[in-house]
Amino acid sequence: MQFEKEEVYILERYWKLYPELSKQPREELGLIALSVVDGISELYETLNDDYKKLVEMRYWSPESCYEFVEIADELYVSRIKAIRMRDYLIAKTAKAVHFI
Repeated sequence: MQFEKEEVYILERYWKLYPELSKQPREELGLIALSVVDGISELYETLNDDYKKLVEMRYWSPESCYEFVEIADELYVSRIKAIRMRDYLIAKTAKAVHFI
């Protein structure tokens, strides 16, 4: 599934906001935030180690947003493969958070 650039930005933003949102009391979260927290929590548990590493480096790292070349080097894959992994993750995220 292909997403527009703006949609990818929104879905990646969900991953970046997840650590902060997941710490808030559920009662204080709106419906969209609850959907994001629940969807990403469930999805993250199903990811293999390479995808978890991608998430940690790209979205949750204190250095904030490693480039795909750096992620590819860490995972011993090509830059194109790292981008395809991100695309797969974005598609799974869209379904998990009921974006599509």
